[in-house]
Amino acid sequence: MTAEVDREANRVAVSVTAPRLPDPRAAEAERPARLGSLSLYLDEGLVDMRREVVVRVDGEERWRGVPEPRLAVLVRSAEEREDPRYTFPAETGPLGPR
Repeated sequence: MTAEVDREANRVAVSVTAPRLPDPRAAEAERPARLGSLSLYLDEGLVDMRREVVVRVDGEERWRGVPEPRLAVLVRSAEEREDPRYTFPAETGPLGPR
């Protein structure tokens, strides 16, 4: 999985290319479930938090909105990394198929 950020356009492009399982058919079958639980953390270093952000996964728009800072997201991101300097105040919704 790779992600590219275009800060000027306030857009994130995610590409999922490598299968997670040795069998490509099994990997493709599990893909919707994996993407359904995927979300992206956002902060001012990545995007302009005052403007609408668009997230595309493999070329398809999966999320659009103005990020809303939330204390719960900030705390969760700090807890996951155990590094208070590496936290995020906002996140996208799930990026699975619509």
